[in-house]
Amino acid sequence: MICNFPSCTVLQLKSEEAWVPSIQAVCQATGKPVTEEVLSDHAFCGRHAHALRRQGGRMFSFTGTVNELRRRHADRAATKGLLSLYAPMKAALKAADPPTGGKAKQASA
Repeated sequence: MICNFPSCTVLQLKSEEAWVPSIQAVCQATGKPVTEEVLSDHAFCGRHAHALRRQGGRMFSFTGTVNELRRRHADRAATKGLLSLYAPMKAALKAADPPTGGKAKQASA
């Protein structure tokens, strides 16, 4: 991984030393979902990340952002599994209890 600042002389950048913009900023810049490969294309060294922060940019550590991407992916996968279980259950409940048309059932006395 290398720093993407135009005049940077850092040739090799470790993932622990790299800084990246927010996930939302990278997504808006690329127009596609953010992956680790896309994120590594937008990495900066500490010196240039600090310069970008002074200009008002929000920079985050590369390793922390990758961990956040992995957590979001795991959450999406877990939610997708739950939603696939929910759809048949919802259909069964709907078939068992027909709608009342918005009126509450009244007990006959």
